[in-house]
Amino acid sequence: MDWLADEAPEEKKHYLTPWKIVIVDDDEEVHKVTQMTLRSFEFEQRQLEFVNLYSGQEAKDYFANHHDIAMVFLDVVMESDSAGLDVVKYVRETLHNHYTRIILRTGQPGTAPEDEVIKQYDIDGYKTKTQITANTLNHTVYLTLRSYRDLVRIQSYQRGLEALIHSIADITQIDNIMELSNAVLEQIKSVLNAENTHFLVKETEAFSLVQTDEHCWNISIGESCASFVEADNNKSEEPIAKLAQQCFQQKDHLIKPPYYCHYYRSARGTESTFVVKGLGELTPTSLKLVKLFSINIIVTIEKLLITQ
Repeated sequence: MDWLADEAPEEKKHYLTPWKIVIVDDDEEVHKVTQMTLRSFEFEQRQLEFVNLYSGQEAKDYFANHHDIAMVFLDVVMESDSAGLDVVKYVRETLHNHYTRIILRTGQPGTAPEDEVIKQYDIDGYKTKTQITANTLNHTVYLTLRSYRDLVRIQSYQRGLEALIHSIADITQIDNIMELSNAVLEQIKSVLNAENTHFLVKETEAFSLVQTDEHCWNISIGESCASFVEADNNKSEEPIAKLAQQCFQQKDHLIKPPYYCHYYRSARGTESTFVVKGLGELTPTSLKLVKLFSINIIVTIEKLLITQ
């Protein structure tokens, strides 16, 4: 097994949360070999974090208290011939965890026939320990983490959309433009926090330009207050204002992190831009949420300005 003798690679700095991998097996050697094989594994610039458990009961206790497990390598036969299968049922049916990916491993394939297990249990793979090589182990982790990532993205987008709907519902109840402006940043933070993106909300501000045939309004929005700025001041050197003006001239969205600028022309002919600054590098899902939020804010601001 020469692949176990490779020297450890140079240590790298990683800032993203690692993927949590649980190994459940009563054989200490299986834990060691699995971790040595995957010691330099990375997926989407995130390393692996291993949790070592040695019985089905330990696994149940751990799963009951941890909800961030990406995948588990689960031995079938431990304290009983069906200990691993009992864990699968507990995770899926009792905890209703349908996100963690489960790979069953066994050294006694006759105890739980593969065809029956795959049909009856919600798992992502069933491997005999004698078949597992360094390549198959790496391939399995890549495929399984992709599946977990996609499921989590769908769940996060759903949470973000729910928060977005609630935020817009709250904002549309506001009947004063300054109250609305003061609520904007707090609401967009709640939307993005619900989506669980990896960024820091820092030095957040927003800026909006609204123009009709007869009027032009500029609104500057900070962390604790909002204010109208000179409507005819189109030469502001503030980066956020300049980007709003550029977006307005091009009549299109502009994404220049940490600035996110969205343009909208309403049915009545009113043109508006809305810029949010300080959100860091957003995921594609968060970008969609920010766009939806921005357009709804633009429509709400426009209605309040025209009626007031």
